[in-house]
Amino acid sequence: MGLSALHAVLLIVLATVACHAHIFQLTIEEGDRQVIHVQSFGFRGAPSSNCTITVKDFQYLVRGDSLNHWVPSKELPDKPIGFALEGRDTVNSARLEENVRYPEGQCFVYWKRDDRLSLVLPSKHRVLDPVVEHELNPEALAKGPQKFDLSKYVKPGFLSLFFYNCNDNSKTRYTFTIEVVEYNLDDDGRINYLSLGKALLPLMYGCYGVVYTLFFLGFLYLMVKHRTRVHKIHYLMALLVFLKFVSLYLEAAHLYVIQIFGHGRLYADVPYYTTLSLKGMLLFFVILLVGTGWSFIKPFLTENEKKIVLVVVPLVMIDSIAIVVEDTINEGQAAWSTWRDIRRILDVIACCAVLLPVVWSIRN
Repeated sequence: MGLSALHAVLLIVLATVACHAHIFQLTIEEGDRQVIHVQSFGFRGAPSSNCTITVKDFQYLVRGDSLNHWVPSKELPDKPIGFALEGRDTVNSARLEENVRYPEGQCFVYWKRDDRLSLVLPSKHRVLDPVVEHELNPEALAKGPQKFDLSKYVKPGFLSLFFYNCNDNSKTRYTFTIEVVEYNLDDDGRINYLSLGKALLPLMYGCYGVVYTLFFLGFLYLMVKHRTRVHKIHYLMALLVFLKFVSLYLEAAHLYVIQIFGHGRLYADVPYYTTLSLKGMLLFFVILLVGTGWSFIKPFLTENEKKIVLVVVPLVMIDSIAIVVEDTINEGQAAWSTWRDIRRILDVIACCAVLLPVVWSIRN
């Protein structure tokens, strides 16, 4: 079971490693969501920031001969459809836009924002504002990609990129591929692909790794000094601290690679996600064993405790896979929110399960 879960994690990382980045591509086929949160990024502002968007294979679809058959529309859409780059306070507030249900006749883009930049397809009831809007040309898109450089318009702050469709999503669909390149320039002119708020994370994780390394060495020293009072559970605790500081170093390397290249690389991502998964599984296992009193109170597990272990370990394995998937696929994919919800549910179930042995120990 453990090896199978580990193999699954490695396969997911190998398949999606390039998606967790600020040079990324998102493809939507026959989408029906009114609003899609594509990505959020912290910019320093022009001229120290870059935001380049390339749109290709964009098609506005209407219902064909059958119920589930969609064909490219020969007419302009009735209402606006396109992309918007605008400010948000947090990434969570940007994600919530996907859940907003606007009243009839209202739409995401109808709410005016001073900092909004739009890439919009011409529509019957929309007049383009040349100051803040750039036109997606259907004829040009039919021949090839259309590239937009919004760098000179970017203001300092946390900006989120959305796709919106103000038309009736029961009668229309859309298909497109979008490529986005976002980065800031450091004071010395070097390109930094990490969002402004994350620029110092590689250094911070490296420092935390040093702290946990000292904790690990101190723990080993105490185990050697008091070896007569060391139990088996202490070896597992030491291994957990070891995996903790190793995962911090690997996360620092993982973010540093993204900072330099704009996307992950296999040599940095595979060790990081593998160690992260092992650490998560071992953490729940150690908490479970400590709750049962194994090793330092009793040398065995009861039948009920063994059943809890058999439930918790697979849950944590699936949770580790969900973490990798959530972290590696683009937020614009519909599957991203599904995996996020799965992870949250599994976290709650696993946390409740590991508390059961503690309750049983108190009662007994």
